[in-house]
Formats: sequence, structure tokens, C-alpha cells
Amino acid sequence: MESSAIQADVDYIVTRDIDDFVDSRVKAVTPEQYLALLE
Repeated sequence: MESSAIQADVDYIVTRDIDDFVDSRVKAVTPEQYLALLE
């Protein structure tokens, strides 16, 4: 249960960060490439 809540928070933060990143970089990279950088 707790891990699900954490995962939901992580998903929200990552999605929000990608949106901000894409907006600021004008899609210099795709969200997939951005996620790859986080790994």
C-alpha cells in the first residue's frame, strides 16, 4: 500500500518535471530520452 502511494508520488513528480523540462527546453529531447537520463 505504502509503495503504491510512493510510486504515485514519483509518477506525479516525474510527469511534472518532464512537462517543465519540455516547456523550458522546447522539446530539445523527448520525454523518453529525459527518462533515460534519470536512470
